[in-house]
Amino acid sequence: MSCQSATPSHSLLLRVDSLMDTHPDSALRLLESISHPENLHPADYGEYALLLMQAKDRNYTRVTDDSLIRSAVAYYQNGSDKEREAKAYYYLGRVYENSDRGIEAVEAFLHAARVMPDQMKSVYLGVTYERLGKCLRKQKFYKLSLEMYKKALTAEAFSRCRAVKREASGFLLLSPERM
Repeated sequence: MSCQSATPSHSLLLRVDSLMDTHPDSALRLLESISHPENLHPADYGEYALLLMQAKDRNYTRVTDDSLIRSAVAYYQNGSDKEREAKAYYYLGRVYENSDRGIEAVEAFLHAARVMPDQMKSVYLGVTYERLGKCLRKQKFYKLSLEMYKKALTAEAFSRCRAVKREASGFLLLSPERM
């Protein structure tokens, strides 16, 4: 998060961030308790938008409207915080995936993977490649999909069981007439 002075909203966003991995439902409730988030400082609003998308995704809420996550993308793109830029593009990809905008989802996921700093690759890179594989598979790009599933398998902290399942289904879809 930014180095700005601690306002009540900034302190709340720090608390939300600390809850995200273990209690995403509590994080979502806290975020939804913020009245008039559009009036937040631009840095806080960018963080709010990113955290809200992350909380909704982790609570299995299907988001198809890209307006909120685009605010986070606009704030973090080409900035110095590559971790948040990568997360913003990852969640933009999730919104596009949810709304069946496959090409745009692939572009967002590729951007996330490209700017992702090394310290977050063990957590997000495998998931990003897995989502890419799913999007490409849905668009019938079976060879590329399989390549993304293989990349997901090589990412450190990604669940190998899930990636093996996806890779196996990719092989089943690869037949001479589909290549």
